[in-house]
Amino acid sequence: MYTVHIWLTNQCNMKCKYCYVDKEAESIRMDDETIWNTVRFVSSQIRTRKENNLKVHFHGGEPLLEFENLKKIVGYFKNDPDIKNASISYSMTTNGLLLDSSNIDFICDTINQLSVSIDGRECTHDRYRVRTDGSGTFVPVIEIVKELLSRNPLLRLRMTVNPDTVSELYKNVEFLVSLGASCIIQI
Repeated sequence: MYTVHIWLTNQCNMKCKYCYVDKEAESIRMDDETIWNTVRFVSSQIRTRKENNLKVHFHGGEPLLEFENLKKIVGYFKNDPDIKNASISYSMTTNGLLLDSSNIDFICDTINQLSVSIDGRECTHDRYRVRTDGSGTFVPVIEIVKELLSRNPLLRLRMTVNPDTVSELYKNVEFLVSLGASCIIQI
């Protein structure tokens, strides 16, 4: 399997207190030329290696800030004659805030392995995962997690654990399991 990680942007619609991305960094996003060159490079690797399996992981900042470019890349891969016979799977990590009725069907139908970042119960999640204005994000994220779990019981929930929250780990995992989650990733 040939795996490629595509960082669509370094920007995010949140300001998590433990984020590793430099908030003062210049905004970087893939332009059309970079997208095309990326697809051509991946396609040439698949052809050269005679690989039949391709895994594409979308990441960022927040990849759904570049939803149109994500769709463009998927379309290019789907129509690429060099890899049309390859099995392509897509994965993505998102904070969930930008999932809504305008894109959720595409995401659910296209992304084979979707990960949503949620740190557990509201008191834990909202301690670190906040909007740019400092307000918590638990309420909208938990609603989208419930919707996604109803559509895909194998949804991956990505929980960040740190020294301040490790004592709450059991209760947070218990909470996520009570929602129907069966795949909880802790980092």
